[in-house]
Amino acid sequence: MRTVLKAVGLVAVVCSDNELRESPSTRFTAHAMKFGDREITFWDKGSQMMKAEPEDVFLILKGRLQPMTGKEVTKTSLKFSLPATLLTGGFPVWRKVKETTKEAVIEAGYFIKLYDRMSSEPRVEIFENYFDFSSLGAKIEPSSLANLNRIITEMREIFPQALFDDKLVQPYGTGMSTTAQDKDLELNCKLIYLYYQAVHNLGSQS
Repeated sequence: MRTVLKAVGLVAVVCSDNELRESPSTRFTAHAMKFGDREITFWDKGSQMMKAEPEDVFLILKGRLQPMTGKEVTKTSLKFSLPATLLTGGFPVWRKVKETTKEAVIEAGYFIKLYDRMSSEPRVEIFENYFDFSSLGAKIEPSSLANLNRIITEMREIFPQALFDDKLVQPYGTGMSTTAQDKDLELNCKLIYLYYQAVHNLGSQS
């Protein structure tokens, strides 16, 4: 079957359902970084370090998550109290009333994921709203997105053999629960990785 699919120009991705659905128990989420000549050193918020060299990076994936979550907001307002006003003989009485409402909050954020050839789980993750861009030093720019793009440009120069994909930069998932969005995002990231892995394996066999 794979031979037939290859003949018509299609790529077959074979994986178990568990491989697509399982979520990793631990992730290395970078909070700061330092560029070297042939490597990048990452630190998480707990000061744990991870170093990535060209042979470690197979795919650089850029994406965007635009979640919509419910946020409870309590507001205090004054309301006219007719019964209390009548008891005072017509002197206007106002009372404080607390009202709790749920507001829709949309927080857009870009991310970068680095993958090696061994696993469909990212080796390193960088999130726009979590990363300390001051580690870029003199190269830092006013916009966090511009800084994220600067990081990608530097990465592609240090890891010239790595593939790059930004299909997931388009906002999606609006109106979904946070949990559903997370699962949807993870699934799409895995599928993109598995596609490139299959293409790479086909190229190696030809």
